[in-house]
Amino acid sequence: MTHEIAKPDKKNKFDFLTSIWIVPIIALFIALWLAYQYYADLGSKIEIEFKENSGLKAGESQIRYKDIPVGVVKHIRLKDDGNGVIITAQMDREVEFFLNKKTRFWIVRPHVGYSGISGLDTLLTGTYINMDAIKNEDAPIKKKFIGLNDLRDTKGGGRYCTLIAKNVNNLSMGAPVFYKGIPSGEIVDMKPSKDGKGVEIGVYIESRFADLLGFDTSFWINDLFDINFKGNSISLSVSPLSTLIQGAISFSASKTKASKEELDSYVFELRSSKDQDQNLIAQKAVNKNIQEFTLSTDGPIGSLARGSSIKFQGFDVGKIVSLTSTYDAKSQKIFTDIRLLIDLGFFHDPSLSQKSGLDNFSDAIKGGLRAYLSVTDPITSRSFIELKKKRGAKGVVVLAKMENECYKLPPLEAQEDNLMSSLNSAVKSIDRMAKHYGEDSIFAKQMTDMMREITQTSNEAKKLLIHLDEKPNALIFGGGE
Repeated sequence: MTHEIAKPDKKNKFDFLTSIWIVPIIALFIALWLAYQYYADLGSKIEIEFKENSGLKAGESQIRYKDIPVGVVKHIRLKDDGNGVIITAQMDREVEFFLNKKTRFWIVRPHVGYSGISGLDTLLTGTYINMDAIKNEDAPIKKKFIGLNDLRDTKGGGRYCTLIAKNVNNLSMGAPVFYKGIPSGEIVDMKPSKDGKGVEIGVYIESRFADLLGFDTSFWINDLFDINFKGNSISLSVSPLSTLIQGAISFSASKTKASKEELDSYVFELRSSKDQDQNLIAQKAVNKNIQEFTLSTDGPIGSLARGSSIKFQGFDVGKIVSLTSTYDAKSQKIFTDIRLLIDLGFFHDPSLSQKSGLDNFSDAIKGGLRAYLSVTDPITSRSFIELKKKRGAKGVVVLAKMENECYKLPPLEAQEDNLMSSLNSAVKSIDRMAKHYGEDSIFAKQMTDMMREITQTSNEAKKLLIHLDEKPNALIFGGGE
């Protein structure tokens, strides 16, 4: 029995190559097609300059237009001078004609401000660049841009101002800026000053308030709470909760106009309170009636400070502008020169048209009017200068005119406030009565216990006021020393 051995089919070389390479060849064509499609959709590469990176990541962060991804960040590098970063981005071809001189870019990130919270979507998607543009097929394609600080710049007309202060106190990023109680901007930047002696605070003012800014505009930190002592009553006003948490700044309108270019390089002083504003003299003040005076003292000045009041018969007629203390080695004393502004309109008598307010004030000085150091109350020891006639004043004192139309007043007199005098008199009376009844009497012991409680209560009240002044948030969140 014979068996035939099967012979394999013969295949040519072409069949062999086809069976092995058909799949890779098809894959290659698909890859080439996808690559063509990818590069066909690519648009121009552009560069955007920002002050800082703000969380952008190369290869991940997108560029969006109307919330649609139209580009991706490819590279991030520091500028040659170190003052900023350069973002290189690959744009889609479909937005090619949107890249012109009117195109604007800004970085979107979470932001908490006086107007609310924005950019919360970046918590999930990450920081991205937003684009605002108008299509123009006739305009040349632009490839280098200067990025905006944030969305506020897209509204147009607003202004950025730089404020200088010793410290930020209770202020924080996003804190509101007010004009006469109306929200008008917010704090957008905080950084140490170039000399390292303070801080620079950047604020943005909306366009509708921008024209109010000028070289004589004053900025001050809003008081978180204010205690006023009027007669025998005490009034306490507390700022809104948002201000207690973030702080706030207010500003005054300028009487002169300044261009945006002039203000861009101008630095404003941020005052610690409204009372320190040298433009605030009195509500009835008229500019032509405001006169500068100086006086000196070698005694204690209590809690006098810049912005402390000058009072005459209960009226605020002026403010202290500055205090300068120097040590005199010869007399071994410390002398303080006080510069103040007084509204002489309060001293004008309409029935004496031939005499000005300065003439009447000078006559009052000749008649014994003097400046006294007074204290508002014994707990807080708030001091001010009171103008009142000195009993038994001897000799005629004439106002001495100095340089720069400034007049020198007689030296500051020391005086206890009426409330302090009354307390001292009461203490002396109680002391006399205790001695009359004897130190071991029931009356003496009761008076001693009562005075001890009064003293303890006064000390605790003073500590509370100091603590609230340093940590006003304690009214809400509590907190000890």
